[in-house]
Amino acid sequence: MLPSDDLGWLDEGIRHMTKVAVMAMAVMAVMMTTVMAVMIVVMMMTVIEVMTVMMKRLMVLVEANEVVL
Repeated sequence: MLPSDDLGWLDEGIRHMTKVAVMAMAVMAVMMTTVMAVMIVVMMMTVIEVMTVMMKRLMVLVEANEVVL
């Protein structure tokens, strides 16, 4: 044990570590949200590209009178 009964410094350290932990969690939440948003945009762009290719191929078939809409 410490010779002094004044442990106020310990309480202050715990409060500081709690603030640091809360800030770290907030930063992680923002980073995860950003990563998810980027992933969604990339997936949407991929779907749009695939649909564009499919529509172009369908239009070629329609123009060749092989498919009737």
